[in-house]
Amino acid sequence: MYTLETDDRIKLAWLLRLRWGAVAGQLALVLGVYAAGVSLPLAALLSLIAFTAATNTATALLASDEDRALPQWTIGALLALDTLALTGLLYWSGGPSNPFSALYLVHVTLAAVALGPRWTWALVALASVGFGFLFYANVPIPGAGDPHAHHHAMGEPAQGFS
Repeated sequence: MYTLETDDRIKLAWLLRLRWGAVAGQLALVLGVYAAGVSLPLAALLSLIAFTAATNTATALLASDEDRALPQWTIGALLALDTLALTGLLYWSGGPSNPFSALYLVHVTLAAVALGPRWTWALVALASVGFGFLFYANVPIPGAGDPHAHHHAMGEPAQGFS
């Protein structure tokens, strides 16, 4: 079994910091939008954010033990979990029309910087499947219909993502 070397541990430390920033940002955004009166499935969104925080805490505890050998795939697994969590967050908050769907690129970019081509292509595939799934199934945000509805002629149906 290959274990994380010093360079990989530095990458993991940076990834853990980025993930804490993501947890804080996601929490602030979800609670801010909810406080602004937008009806969101708060329990589902907060559960996904809590899942990311829990995996970050567990990984940080495991990584803090210098004698513990972490598998080399730890960083890739965390990025894959983050990609799945992002898909879940987007599913519950408007799907592909949510502007934060562009964050899939962050996970792919992090894989390209911190991991090799195999992990990068695996995350490209996972992000593509996740994003594609959102076109098939998602929970629309109430009141966030077609932003161009005022451009349609009277009686003409709006042509949005739905």
